[in-house]
Amino acid sequence: SRLCQGQRSPCNSSGELAWPCPENAACAPDGPGLIQCLCSSPFHGYKCLREGTFPVLLFCGILGAVTLALALLLWGTQRRKAKTP
Repeated sequence: SRLCQGQRSPCNSSGELAWPCPENAACAPDGPGLIQCLCSSPFHGYKCLREGTFPVLLFCGILGAVTLALALLLWGTQRRKAKTP
């Protein structure tokens, strides 16, 4: 007979996913059969390959500028269709 107690963690298995995370990240279980790589400081990004901090100001600035440009474009094109009394 077999006695199963909990799930095996894929982070410390010796199967095909022996080292699923890079050396600058820690492996953490993320559900049944899933893992999550937690980046060590100062790394971030896909597979923790980017060093430094995430460029929040640049990201938000570009996102805000594109949103504003599209809003102005749509407002300008739809303004012609508005009927004036």
